[in-house]
Amino acid sequence: MKRVIKLVFFVFLVEGLVLPATGQSLAEVARTEKDRRAKAAEGKVITQSDLQNLKGAVSTARPPASEKAAGETKPAPSAGVARKPVRDETYWRGAADQARGAEKAAENKIASQQLALNDLWNRFYREDQFNERQRLQMEIQKAREDLARSRADLAAAQQDLAKLELEARKESVPPGWLR
Repeated sequence: MKRVIKLVFFVFLVEGLVLPATGQSLAEVARTEKDRRAKAAEGKVITQSDLQNLKGAVSTARPPASEKAAGETKPAPSAGVARKPVRDETYWRGAADQARGAEKAAENKIASQQLALNDLWNRFYREDQFNERQRLQMEIQKAREDLARSRADLAAAQQDLAKLELEARKESVPPGWLR
């Protein structure tokens, strides 16, 4: 008999603990979700035209509730704030063409200077006159210096192209825009 009493007591105890912990009904959950969505829909939908009309920096963060309640107005951003230039497909194609053009021009300049230097060496070795050889040697030295400067210009042009490609990758520009 004591066992039966203990069993009945245990069942009532479990029922007393389990029933209040069952939580919300499905209807209550649906109601609270509907209210939450209604509150979220109260915000304004921002379009691309709204963004283009803005001046100054744009922030996507919401102001704290205390500022909203106080009704404080922020001063308008100054007209002197520089806006980031528009970087669309035409910008990236133009910048890539310009960088590749500078690289190609530097390569062509090096090729022509190398040919001129080779010609000076040929003339130097054909020449018998001492004075003429000294003059050619000075021209060769000058041509070597010009060639070294042109090679530095080529390295700078290649570096500029690499920087442009890196910047495009950082801004998620499609690779086709740089071809």
